[in-house]
Parts: sequence; C-alpha cells; structure tokens
Amino acid sequence: MNSTPPKDIFSYLKQLISPGLRGFFLFFLLTFSFLLYLGTWQLNRLEWKNILIKEINQNLSKPPISFDDLLIETLQKNKSPDYRRVNLVGVFEESKPFKLLMKMQNETLGYHLIVPFVLESGPRILVNIGWVPATIDPSTV
Repeated sequence: MNSTPPKDIFSYLKQLISPGLRGFFLFFLLTFSFLLYLGTWQLNRLEWKNILIKEINQNLSKPPISFDDLLIETLQKNKSPDYRRVNLVGVFEESKPFKLLMKMQNETLGYHLIVPFVLESGPRILVNIGWVPATIDPSTV
C-alpha cells in the first residue's frame, strides 16, 4: 500500500476513481461540458432575439416611406429594409395573377395568390395577396 499523499489533483483523482468507473467519469465530464455549452448558446441566442425584436419594433414604429426612398436607403446607406412600412403608388395588374404553392390550411386546399403591381415610377413588383381556397369543379374530377 502506498502511503505517500498524492502530489496534485490528477493523481488524487486517479486514486479516487477505480478503473471500472473511469469511462463513466469521462462520459459525465463530456456530457456536463456539452450541457454548459448548450446553456451559454441559448443565452447568446436569447440576446440576439431580443435585439432582433427591438429592431423590428423600431422599424415598424417609423413612418412609411416611398419605395424609391426604401431602395436608396437599402442600397446606398446599406440599411436593413426588414419590417419597414412602405407607401406604394401604382396599380395591380389583375389580368396577370398566378398561383403559387398548393397547400392545405384548415383542411381546405388552396394556394398563395401573387399579383404584379406596377409602380407609378415604372418598375413592377410581385405582391403576395395571401392564401386563397382552391375552387374545384366536381365535373372536372
């Protein structure tokens, strides 16, 4: 029997943990370290989400701007256009709508209706009008 005291913590742990439990102890340390990492990751993610929500609320509280000003602000000033209210002046091209992504909503088959919008300044943009239920003619089935 060795009567000399251990010199450091690692030699003490070596004596304390029997060879049969070393694998379990290593597994415990790795698991504990991983859980600590996940906890800090969640705290960092919470901070990021709070900043994002603050930016969204700030952008939504700003007065609406014209589409041309939004393009200038986005491209030249390198600002984010996310969740910014915009005034659009123009007309819908109601003769050219198209349907996108057939899907179920509340057990009803439907699609997203996309309609081109011609701005007064000339360019066209696509506007998602929203989900519309599909009308199926029973005679065509």
